[in-house]
Amino acid sequence: MAYALEADLDATFGKALVDIITIDPSTLVRNEIAIQQALDDASALIDGYVSVRYPLPLALTPGGVSVVRGLCCNIALCALASTADRMSDIIQKRRDEAVKFLTDVAAGRANAPIFDPTAQPEPLSPNEVLTSFADRTFSPTTLGGF
Repeated sequence: MAYALEADLDATFGKALVDIITIDPSTLVRNEIAIQQALDDASALIDGYVSVRYPLPLALTPGGVSVVRGLCCNIALCALASTADRMSDIIQKRRDEAVKFLTDVAAGRANAPIFDPTAQPEPLSPNEVLTSFADRTFSPTTLGGF
């Protein structure tokens, strides 16, 4: 599950910049497959760092959703820019800062209130159902000798 969508990448960096990096010069078509792959790879990288301290899938606070989405976009754009020979110092710096933050989270040096261990994680797909059960009313102990 990706922590960001193509629309988030456009909103974060502007559609024009994402187009410059992702449009195939031979077809003049945006490479949506590469964008999705970069977002999936960035999400997997995030999971790799935070799974040291937090169970997956992540249960995020509302503010945490924004933070993790931004981290994902920064890492994904860097991957896209490096494959398109469009890397800049700013793009690289944003990726490096994202990875440093994730390293600090994994090491316990960053305790940003973005992970909510009491929250239910969002479903992985629209068809997934999360359930919780109350204590059993009838059990061998409560039924006694019946």
